[in-house]
Amino acid sequence: MHCLIAFILFSLHKSLSVEASTASSMEDIYDKTKHHVPGNTHMLSNWSSQGMQDDAVWLVSSAFTIFTMTSGFGLLESGRASVKDEINIMVKNCIDVIFGGLAYWMFGFGLSFGNSNFSNPYVGVGSFFFDPEREEYDEDEKIKGWSYASFIYQLSFCTMCTAIMSSHWVWAEDGILYKTGAIDWGGCSAVHLVGGTTALVSTLYLRPRQNRFGKKRTKTMSNPNKVDDPVGVIPVHFIAGCFGMLSAGIFAKIDEFNDEVTRGQNGLLYGGGFSLLGKQLLAILAISAWSAFAILVLMVSLQKSPLGLRLTKYEELIGADLREHGLHGVGVNQYLVENKLTTE
Repeated sequence: MHCLIAFILFSLHKSLSVEASTASSMEDIYDKTKHHVPGNTHMLSNWSSQGMQDDAVWLVSSAFTIFTMTSGFGLLESGRASVKDEINIMVKNCIDVIFGGLAYWMFGFGLSFGNSNFSNPYVGVGSFFFDPEREEYDEDEKIKGWSYASFIYQLSFCTMCTAIMSSHWVWAEDGILYKTGAIDWGGCSAVHLVGGTTALVSTLYLRPRQNRFGKKRTKTMSNPNKVDDPVGVIPVHFIAGCFGMLSAGIFAKIDEFNDEVTRGQNGLLYGGGFSLLGKQLLAILAISAWSAFAILVLMVSLQKSPLGLRLTKYEELIGADLREHGLHGVGVNQYLVENKLTTE
């Protein structure tokens, strides 16, 4: 965590240095930066030098806020699960940030926004082990600062939701869905739809926890289909992600500020017909299909591996804290360290 904070502060320093450079024109900055500041090309075209600095700082500050959501996820998940699994959930959220962030720096950013001769509409190639200092930015501190800010912002998302392939499809200028004209606003498809789809497939594949719904014939008014979704990911992210994508196809309107977002397209209610709505629906189907396929392959592989996918019935009853971490007690502050439990 200290390393993460240090990197964020370093990125903030780099982003603040944008005004210190002697500069080329704003048009030159835009032309150089648009391939290295993913998802932000629509903002770069209208900035002044001061605005460029302020927005870079805003991006880094927002990224830090997003990182703090990880602790919120831990509290939400531990509160919705058994007390026997609290520590395991907290450890999982720490691992998400540490190893997920490392993997994104090594490969994830390059697969999402790499811009080399090997990049294609399906996956980016380049900028692995991301380091703006070695990229071809003509020693322009403005571009380097913005690259640090953009990277840490994208990293904050991918430590919570693996939106690597989907982000390339809808955010990169050579992405297959970006080229069709599909609009992703606020990560509706690249982030929320991916998370919601993987949650839906995982929930159906794993089946409910033991004793979650009582007797087989028991019907509950709140969950008649007995879908075990502890934190409500399916309605909050899958349904909301679909709604957000379809809303863009219905309510999008061309204006000066959002011209680079809508890319000259009106929604259904503003005379655009069904063209944009159809593109949005195509994006929903494509990203949902890819996410479902990817998570299904991963779960089947884990299930067949020595690691396994799910605790045994006995281990599930005693809790993951005792099984995985040798901890037993009631409440996080009252845990006692014991000998590591075995299945014998």
